[in-house]
Amino acid sequence: MNSIIQVLKDQGKGRAFCFIQEEKSSGEFSLEQLESCFVSNSRILVIQTPIVSDDNWLLISEQILKTLEEMGIRQVSFVGLGATTSLCQHIALINNKLTRSLVLINPMTRPNPTRFQKIVDRVENFLPLGLPLRQKTKNFDSKPFLQRLRSPLLILTTNDVDHYTTQESQLMLKRVPTSWHVQLNNEQPEKKASDLINEFENVPVKCPQKNLTK
Repeated sequence: MNSIIQVLKDQGKGRAFCFIQEEKSSGEFSLEQLESCFVSNSRILVIQTPIVSDDNWLLISEQILKTLEEMGIRQVSFVGLGATTSLCQHIALINNKLTRSLVLINPMTRPNPTRFQKIVDRVENFLPLGLPLRQKTKNFDSKPFLQRLRSPLLILTTNDVDHYTTQESQLMLKRVPTSWHVQLNNEQPEKKASDLINEFENVPVKCPQKNLTK
């Protein structure tokens, strides 16, 4: 089977960080600038995926896991942006031992939700019965499983984030037991993010801080 993901970078030695980005990603935040600011004693992997959708999220996740296994990586910190954060959550849910930590920038609980899916999400937020409007599909949505995420989680949001993503971030912060949240509101968000991630990674895995919001 031909791989639909690309490894754009694999360099350095030390603690492994896997940056996952979509092709043709846009916005004010740049993963490329972020990973270039990173600490020198780390192994930096950059993986590019196609646009993540309900049709390919599972295949992409499987190929990322296979790639990491072939590289001999036993534990890694994932850094995702936008729709790729849903891939990071899925991998963390199915392979907790592999996932040292999660850094989710402008996160989503499902990959690139449609306008209809966003409306369903909004309606369900006011209902007391869980997720009654969802049909049984193979689409990924981490909402029912957020409390199972045990890896330390850092949520970063940027100035250009929309209202839906803001709501997603707050939901994760509320439901994930080991989570931080920081709003990036300065002129150099990538540099600020790299400093925050380095600080976050120095917190012992077994004793992560809970729900720190800045």
